[in-house]
Amino acid sequence: MPSSIVHGSLTLFGAGLFTRSLGFIYRIYLSRSIGSQGMGILSMIGPVLGFAVTVAMAGLPVAIAKVVAEQAELNPRAVRTVLKVSLVTVGLLGTAMLAAVTILAPVLTGSVLPDARTRVPLMAMSPLLVIIPFSAVLRGYFQGLRQMAAPAVAQVLEQVVRTGAVVFLVALALPHGLVAAVVAAAAGSVIGEASGLGILVVEYLRQPRPEPEPVDGLPPPSARALLREMLVIAVPVTVTRLVASATEVADATLIPRRLRVAGFSQAAATGFLGNLTGMAIPLLFFPTIITLALAENLIPAVSQAAALGQVDRVRTRARKALQVAFLVSLPTSVVFLVFGHTLAALFYQRPEVGDLIVPLAFTGPFLYLEMTLTAILRGLGHATVPTLNGLAGAAVRLTVIYFLAALPQVGIRAVIWGVAADLALSFLLNYLALTRYLPLRFDLANWVVKPVAAAALMALALRLGARSFLAWGFGPWVATLVTLAGGSLVYLAMLLITGSITGEQALL
Repeated sequence: MPSSIVHGSLTLFGAGLFTRSLGFIYRIYLSRSIGSQGMGILSMIGPVLGFAVTVAMAGLPVAIAKVVAEQAELNPRAVRTVLKVSLVTVGLLGTAMLAAVTILAPVLTGSVLPDARTRVPLMAMSPLLVIIPFSAVLRGYFQGLRQMAAPAVAQVLEQVVRTGAVVFLVALALPHGLVAAVVAAAAGSVIGEASGLGILVVEYLRQPRPEPEPVDGLPPPSARALLREMLVIAVPVTVTRLVASATEVADATLIPRRLRVAGFSQAAATGFLGNLTGMAIPLLFFPTIITLALAENLIPAVSQAAALGQVDRVRTRARKALQVAFLVSLPTSVVFLVFGHTLAALFYQRPEVGDLIVPLAFTGPFLYLEMTLTAILRGLGHATVPTLNGLAGAAVRLTVIYFLAALPQVGIRAVIWGVAADLALSFLLNYLALTRYLPLRFDLANWVVKPVAAAALMALALRLGARSFLAWGFGPWVATLVTLAGGSLVYLAMLLITGSITGEQALL
């Protein structure tokens, strides 16, 4: 049964929160078991497999969510055709990428990857090139039908099985050496992904097979027509993800080199990159579970309403989704702004990482709103727009880093400026694009002014609460957790008192 946007998003959020939390524990265990060298080997393999998986998926998981949502309203008989076409396509592409990686493994691990020990683990993880695309397509299918329970259960089971398999296999393999342990970790990841795929397949097979009549006598579209419709969305999505991978590589190579020009040592430049991409940004992105869940549920919801010509319904859903994204972005940004150094010390035992977290906290609203705007534009069938806007943002970021990070008087600050400029520009361009396709009006008082005031009061409560609890002899963990809970209640209470939110928002 289709769920509302908020209820479906909460389902995905709950699953995402659990899996990310368990994944954090899993990563701690893995890093302590196989050490920095083992983690380094896995980190080298990741970009290669990530690129290959992106090609194998071809952006179809996003496209299938939109097209299934539309066809469920216009021509229900075409829904399973959409799924079959997608599965065949990713099956062929995944098999091709698996063959390519298998054939090129000696070259990849001999020249491209700087450690020959990556070869066997790379081959051990290569089945993911087929498993992940199949899983992603089935998730897109269920999301298009707005049946969020199946993807959520699969996500949770996948992480549970992966963690258990990795812990068990690595413990068995450790006596046989580092490479054996890394291969065991790789095999555990494959087992976890396969279990998630199994749940999705079982849930699909459990569904009834009705043959409803087409709406308004419309003939069912051909498989070729459906594939063509999906590719219109899938190609820009694929380009976006490939560009994202390329910019990650560019960041990893450009930032240390420009900082060295500014006078940093190799160790200091590499350490800064680790602090930024390995600690600060993952922590800042952790709360995006909420907007990711909202975005995944928003695409089919907007697509369904747009397919039926319900412009007012599309506009209402877009406005409320943007409101939720903004309301969520404010308290998370306040938390990182006030507790940036504290969280860095508690999680990483590196308070200096807070020097990155605090200034980047101001980019939170841009990040959350940009993700939501991207989902709305894709739901409306304008997937190319956020792709081009993302390219513009990435170009600005890399330009700022290249020219300013090399200046001794700027250095690290240029990287922060570049990231902020990227997110702000991407948000602005996506917002301007949306207003061209879907003019929106916002209640600035209830949606901006009052929430910002509530967030400011929350920041004050956090500062006073943290100082008080520490002065009363509470430990840093207890003081931080209690203060965060109290600050969150202050923010929520102010939103309710001022009328910024009501219970009606649950009816999205």
